[in-house]
Amino acid sequence: MSPELDDLLCSRYPKLFAERHNADLSMGRGFACGDGWFQRVDQLCRDIQAAADNGEIRQPLARQVKEKWGKLRTYWRPYDDKIFELAVVAEDRSSEICGICGSAGEMVKPSRGWVRVRCEEHRDQSSEAASPWSPSTAPRPNVSA
Repeated sequence: MSPELDDLLCSRYPKLFAERHNADLSMGRGFACGDGWFQRVDQLCRDIQAAADNGEIRQPLARQVKEKWGKLRTYWRPYDDKIFELAVVAEDRSSEICGICGSAGEMVKPSRGWVRVRCEEHRDQSSEAASPWSPSTAPRPNVSA
């Protein structure tokens, strides 16, 4: 995810991402998914933080946010049934959203790399485009609201 969107999530949800810059933890490496899933991650964080603020769950910390087998995967501490329920919804929805641009997509296995969700325009884009360690030239999703 781009540094700008990474910073935006961390500023919106400081309690969830309190360990974001701890280099000894997985979350210290950043969000290991493309900008196209920003809306999914943002909604998941909004729902989890609301549950914590309402006393439904103890305040969790994000351990890792990444793409795995073409879906959004999140890991939290502590982890409970409510977080599991919310994470499953986000994971299921991510399987139909291009990880690069956020448009409707489907799972594809490119000629090289891992299974990813891609729209028609980005179908053949290599996995590096969604990597947090290389700059993305893909169009940015709408991050207003």
